[in-house]
Formats: sequence, C-alpha cells, structure tokens
Amino acid sequence: MYRILILVFIMFVPGTIAMFAAEGEAEYQLAWKTGNKLVWGDLFKATPEDASQRQAWADRLDPSTKHMLFQRSAVETRRIRIAEPVDSHSGHEILYGFSVASVLGANGMDIASSYGKQEANPLLRGSNGTFDARSVMLKSALVGGLQVSSYLVTRRRPELRKRVLIMNFVTSAILAGIAVHNFGVR
Repeated sequence: MYRILILVFIMFVPGTIAMFAAEGEAEYQLAWKTGNKLVWGDLFKATPEDASQRQAWADRLDPSTKHMLFQRSAVETRRIRIAEPVDSHSGHEILYGFSVASVLGANGMDIASSYGKQEANPLLRGSNGTFDARSVMLKSALVGGLQVSSYLVTRRRPELRKRVLIMNFVTSAILAGIAVHNFGVR
C-alpha cells in the first residue's frame, strides 16, 4: 500500500526523489532527452546516495538538460527520479494557450450579447425566459469545466492537443458569430 502512495506522489510532484533501492549497491543508468529522443548513459554500480549525487553532478554540468536516474534490476526497471521537463514551449503548446483564451473570450462576448435577452437554449433560460445571472453562472461553469477537462486530457495525452486546439478555435468562431448576431437582436 505504501508503495502505491509513493508512486502516486512521484507521478504528481515533478523533481521528487524516491529511493526504492535496497541498501547497498545496485545498477543505475542516467538518461536525458535530446529533442524527442531519450538518450541512455552507461550502466554503473553505486549506492542510492552516490547515484543521486552523480545525477546532481550531471544536472550541474549541463543545467539546460534534466537528467533522469533509473535503477536497473533483473526483473524490472524502476524510475528513481522524475525530472522536470525542459521548458521548451512547442508551437502547439503556445497555440493551445491562445485557443483556450479565444474560447473564453468568445464565451464572454456571447454572455455579454445575450444578457437580459430572450434565451433559446432551455438549459440556460432563466425563470422569466431570459439569459440572467443564473444563466451566466451555469454557462461559465460549463465552459470552465470543459476547458479544465480538455487540459487534463491533453496533459495525459499530448498527441490530442492539436485536435483540441482546432476544436477550440472552431468553437470560438461559432460563438463569436452567435455573439455578433445577438448584438444585432434587440
């Protein structure tokens, strides 16, 4: 049970060091990312403390690269340290941020253009049939929930980021069109 808790802790706290190795020497291997490729260093025998010191030395030697330390065993390879990824900000990450901002902005425009007017959507319609404060709260919660869930999905599966950002831009365009129409309605 405690190993599961440690694994969960390691998964969610970057830069955390967890020592699963038994006391004494074990085989270790350093790895680092070069572009999208994982490069493996030579195997070496060391105590857990010496292995961590060797990793820290490698991090100091090349601070732009985060080194990961793995313990080798006959049965399995256990990751000893999860390193913080190098902050590279690919084009898709930047576009993804703009797509989220565009969705939030388009929803703000739609809310501003609909407030106090008759609402066609029965889920957002207030008690007197208009788009009111309750409608604003509900729509904001839905949009925020969708953006948080899409962020969590794309964090776990980065290959979906491009699809989500396209979906966000399409949604923004549709909502902006609806907002322009609503501004024309009296």
